[in-house]
Amino acid sequence: MFAKNVFVSNDVVTRYDGRKISKGEAIQLKGAGKATHVISKQGCFIDGLKSGGRSAQTVNLDHNGKGGASFANDPRGTGSQVNVEFYHPGEGQDIYIRVKPGMKIVPGAEIFVSYGNKAGAVAMGGKSF
Repeated sequence: MFAKNVFVSNDVVTRYDGRKISKGEAIQLKGAGKATHVISKQGCFIDGLKSGGRSAQTVNLDHNGKGGASFANDPRGTGSQVNVEFYHPGEGQDIYIRVKPGMKIVPGAEIFVSYGNKAGAVAMGGKSF
């Protein structure tokens, strides 16, 4: 996923779009090996977008962008660094990615988010909820 605009510290880049699900549904998806894009923050579970005609190249990444967060990659092994973080403003709110403090993202730069300590497992749906 690549930026089309300039983003600076704490700017919201885009939302983590998808279907809001329960913890039970997240566990079922994990058991079926289909939790590859499920994210959880503070009790909010979202089964993120995986396809549907929207790719990393076509998502409009601006403050009004919708749903691009599930297309962000973890930079491990690329020599690049994480430049955004997951952000959940509170109960009943959506999950977003925002620029990490002290960072700036310029047009054309790839958006990188950490998948956590078990990045390979998370990318393959092997996360614990």
